Amino acid sequence: MTTVTMLDLEALKKVNELAAAEAAIMTQQYINAHGENFPCGFAWVSIPSDGRTKLGRLLKEAGMYGKIWNPSDNRTQDMYAKEAGAEAYAAVLNANGINAYVQTRMD
Repeated sequence: MTTVTMLDLEALKKVNELAAAEAAIMTQQYINAHGENFPCGFAWVSIPSDGRTKLGRLLKEAGMYGKIWNPSDNRTQDMYAKEAGAEAYAAVLNANGINAYVQTRMD
């Protein structure tokens, strides 16, 4: 597998698009299976990286830096549905050598 340090900006943007699409699918599958329930809340993916490094600058430019709020872009208020999408997003990034983890917060 290609490591993230060898990826160029366009490849990072494609990984970001793939991750967002996967997040949208997983969020909708969760809603289809469980409905929209409580708790209301938030889910995001944290991508820790130093913005002063080459990789950090590339991640910023690709839109994959810091906290990615609701990566599925689904307008549900169900925290668990958002979490399912965030987990899918983080899994794609991690599979491509980008360190990412999910966090949630009830509203």
